[in-house]
Amino acid sequence: MNQAFFDGLCDLVLGGKAFPFKLEMPASLGWKDKHLWLFPSQIWHLAPHLWGENRDRLSNPCWANDYENGRVATVDEISHLFVGEWPSKRRLSAERAVSKLHAHINDANNDLRHRVRINLAMAAQRAFLFLFLANTGCNLAVAREIETDGSVDASAVNQTYRAIKFRARGREISVVVPVAFMPKLRRFLELRQYLLMNTKCTTLFFTLNDGPNKAGLGPIHEAALFRHYNSLSRIQPALPRISAKKIRATVADFYRRTYDGSTAASVLGHSETVAERNYLSGSPVAQKKELTLFLEKVSATARNQKVLPISTGLESAKSLEEGGKCERPGDPQALDIGMQTPNCRQGCLFCKNRILVANEQDARKVASAAFLMEQLISGPLSEAEFRPQIKKCDDDLEKIAAVGKCHEMVKSVKRDVYENGNLTEYFSDKYQVFLELGVL
Repeated sequence: MNQAFFDGLCDLVLGGKAFPFKLEMPASLGWKDKHLWLFPSQIWHLAPHLWGENRDRLSNPCWANDYENGRVATVDEISHLFVGEWPSKRRLSAERAVSKLHAHINDANNDLRHRVRINLAMAAQRAFLFLFLANTGCNLAVAREIETDGSVDASAVNQTYRAIKFRARGREISVVVPVAFMPKLRRFLELRQYLLMNTKCTTLFFTLNDGPNKAGLGPIHEAALFRHYNSLSRIQPALPRISAKKIRATVADFYRRTYDGSTAASVLGHSETVAERNYLSGSPVAQKKELTLFLEKVSATARNQKVLPISTGLESAKSLEEGGKCERPGDPQALDIGMQTPNCRQGCLFCKNRILVANEQDARKVASAAFLMEQLISGPLSEAEFRPQIKKCDDDLEKIAAVGKCHEMVKSVKRDVYENGNLTEYFSDKYQVFLELGVL
């Protein structure tokens, strides 16, 4: 799907193709017609699942756009869809919509740097960022800082792979890519040149500021993949979201299964010991079963977590970074019988002495802890280490949400943390350290 997105949008903007434009889509989507029609409108495409009655629910259904047949609808076809007391008034609204769409199409077709084309070229860049990570296993933080002059310095690793030299973080790095990916990389460099025109930008991936013709000097935003998934989910709502960390782990697993641990470590740029620690696994089925059973036990244990509506009486208690307070620091107690006694230095999520307060501060602490641990998952071993703790955080947030009128507050905090990255200062600092170390 990402490949189809990138290829089609590049053909549109670099080939100067006209709107409405047919964007070929993969057969795996299961559509009768394997394509989308693109228009220079606020809603530039509409997937089949949004046709018919579902289209009525859209805030701006763009009735003049015939997304099914790739043409401008006639006034007679759509006049009944507009609001108006009299048929003549509804027909007038339809005429205006059709005339406006014709004007937009003419403008976009006569201007090869029309704002809609620029926006679609940026969407193609986000699709290529995913493809770049999936083909190289590159760390997202490093990919955002890769520098280039617009050319490719590639050397042969073997008949199947090429090593491309870039600069990032003040040093030279080598990124290994399949030979089959090289034409896509060169195509992206054409797209990059189209977007930048004569504006100088040192980073391979970038953002645009102050209008469509001025490139930002900084790297592409770290939330670019999240925004890209939002775009793809409008086409296929069931599409799973894969983090940059999981993409990297998948690439490492491919190289290890296809070649060996040493090759995987070399491609991803870390030691073989780190590769083994992060990505090795026994039977995935057995691990999943064991982890599922343990998570069920975590949920049962979480019911014993104390949550108070206010912090009165806890003024002298020690505040915990992962949320809650402790009145007996240094004397950890297991939250449930059969659970391992927690260690104060390694966290207090499963300690009986931890007391949560149903307020925004504790909700943000708990959500921040869960967010960071989610980013640290890179393979089965780290999944087994962090997933139970993330599950406990989720259960803690549910318990806070169940107190009084805290449901909307918890929902808002989770959205702010998980989508906007607004962590507590403690976990934000941890996150930055891991980025600098290349762990994330």
